[in-house]
Amino acid sequence: MGVLTENGALAKELLDEYMQGFQERNPTLRVFGALLHMDEATPHLHIDFVPYVSGWKGKGLDTKVSLKQALKALGFAGGSKRESELNQWINAEKEQLAAVIERHGIEWEQKGTHEEHLSVLDFKKQERSKEVAALEAAKQECQTDLTRDAGATGNSADSRRSR
Repeated sequence: MGVLTENGALAKELLDEYMQGFQERNPTLRVFGALLHMDEATPHLHIDFVPYVSGWKGKGLDTKVSLKQALKALGFAGGSKRESELNQWINAEKEQLAAVIERHGIEWEQKGTHEEHLSVLDFKKQERSKEVAALEAAKQECQTDLTRDAGATGNSADSRRSR
């Protein structure tokens, strides 16, 4: 979906509508920035917020910055790692976006292409493995070329030694 197409304009409208209700749905997530990116292949929204809770009974101030507690105040109770407060909230927000899309008569095709994020170390390992594989392939190609060239000229190391 290109940003300059009719679908891009519709995506802008849908994301804007989704964003209009974000603060109301999430009163413990104080939004301080929301940017609609229309400069890339797919229109998308970046929402910047500070999660907080008021009436904190623990140590320190009455108001505390805490994503876990802010989501808990919204009714998202933790469970397993897969069903953490954050994952539950993300899924609930996806449902909100899906509802906006459905109101416009569009079916959201979820392709399941979201890849798990890697740690910096694992990403570097992955990239190094690709580099090593590419170098091994280049090395093998060079060895093949040398063998072929030596055979074509009859100047292999073995034939020079036997003279």
